[in-house]
Amino acid sequence: MKVLRALLTSAVFATAGLLAVAGSAQAAPPQAVVVEDRILPQGDYCTNFAVHVVVYSASSDEHHPGFATGPGYAVVTNTTSNKSIRYNVSGPGTFTVNPDGGFSVSARGTNLFWTTKANSYPGVPQISYTSGPVSFTVAGSGKTTAYSHSGATTDVCAALS
Repeated sequence: MKVLRALLTSAVFATAGLLAVAGSAQAAPPQAVVVEDRILPQGDYCTNFAVHVVVYSASSDEHHPGFATGPGYAVVTNTTSNKSIRYNVSGPGTFTVNPDGGFSVSARGTNLFWTTKANSYPGVPQISYTSGPVSFTVAGSGKTTAYSHSGATTDVCAALS
């Protein structure tokens, strides 16, 4: 259940995003804070290296639980080479907790999602940066049981190699 909760938290916060819109008459944007900071172990995600993922967000919507949107970004780092990539994860997205303890995500825009090789949906990279509509369902066991995406996908492990 702890892994599932972490996956749910990850999916929720990975749909937070960065909206870099500022004008001279606008107030300064809120400071981004870390909402997720984790190491994805070598072999479970990327074959040859572990990945450090840090997700930052400057917004929260306490009035709309189950909905996440910008501003925010994610920094992913290959812990062997120290190569890092910063991703705009603007979402937005919704998530629903299912009766079996799993969850469903429906997102648009740009997002970063990850799951272990053992729990991944066939053909989906373990760490994916997506743009466009994406939806998936994760069973209470942690296994992704449904996945649909129309848009571009970046295999983050390949990008960090």
